[in-house]
Amino acid sequence: MKAGPQIVNRKDLFLRVWATPMRVLCQDFQISDRGLAKVCARMEIPVPGRGYWRRVELGHKPKVVALPPLSTKGKSSLVIRPITQERCTPPALAPRIEVADVLKKPHPLVARTKAVGTSRRGPMSGFLYLGGSETLSVRVTRKSFRRALRICDAIVKALDAEGMPVRISDTSKTVATFQGQQICFLLEEKCSRSVRPTTYGFNQYDFTPTGQLVLRIDDWDAGGLRRSWSDGKKQRLEDCLGEFVAVIKAIGPKKVERERQWQEERKRRELAEQRWREEQDRRKRLEEEIIRWKKAKEIREYLAVLEQSCNAETALERQEWVAWVRGFADLVDPAEVDCEKPDDTI
Repeated sequence: MKAGPQIVNRKDLFLRVWATPMRVLCQDFQISDRGLAKVCARMEIPVPGRGYWRRVELGHKPKVVALPPLSTKGKSSLVIRPITQERCTPPALAPRIEVADVLKKPHPLVARTKAVGTSRRGPMSGFLYLGGSETLSVRVTRKSFRRALRICDAIVKALDAEGMPVRISDTSKTVATFQGQQICFLLEEKCSRSVRPTTYGFNQYDFTPTGQLVLRIDDWDAGGLRRSWSDGKKQRLEDCLGEFVAVIKAIGPKKVERERQWQEERKRRELAEQRWREEQDRRKRLEEEIIRWKKAKEIREYLAVLEQSCNAETALERQEWVAWVRGFADLVDPAEVDCEKPDDTI
């Protein structure tokens, strides 16, 4: 793996794309697989379709698409610049997670989800919106419900085996937990939307379930990693569960590290705020002591004049007043007051 920007040639990149899976090849350029796909699109390089590398693993020899001629808009070479290390490393090729054909000995969460879902009545095409404090986050039709349960059971057991147990959060979301951090995910069914014109001046929409399931990581803090997997023309969601679990495993430590950094930053902010408040208190105290010092100075000037007018024949009351003024000047003057024992009477 080379560090820094790399210049790639169209023909060389075409050969590498068809020799190595893109989610592995992208690590050589320190970018995401999606970023590498965009580079191939700009250079008009065809890429292997879904299921290509699975057929290679099974020993087949799928057809390799020929490199087409470059159009006027295509690029014959490009400079690929790496992104930050936090985002550039997708999970390595994960082992395949097998999904049982029949649900046997389900996980307790899956068993409760099944019990709640089967207790609800309605047509097979009707949606089941499951969630809450006892069931997994599943939004599928009754027709796809059994398949969704088998997929959820495989995911939950795989995450438990990886030390990331699945539970229902306080906000009724399905989460995988890692060292106190939570990664939310859900399983839902795609719908196609069709427009139904009305005579009221606006359109209404009909939503029809497609039978295609989508597994989605419902967490914005995924570090740039892939967050959704779905059924396609040449792949089933069951084939993507290994990568899904690998992404969850990659997100967990990153969330822990970001939480640690956030806590350190919070402590730094609190310490900075405390220092700022202490500085403001010192400035306020300084201004108050300057006012007191000026006041003490004026009192002593008055006292000097007063003492000049006093003599042995001055009345006792006048002498007592001079003594009190002298003591009050010392009391007001911050230089004369004990800093450790401030007088609250001033």
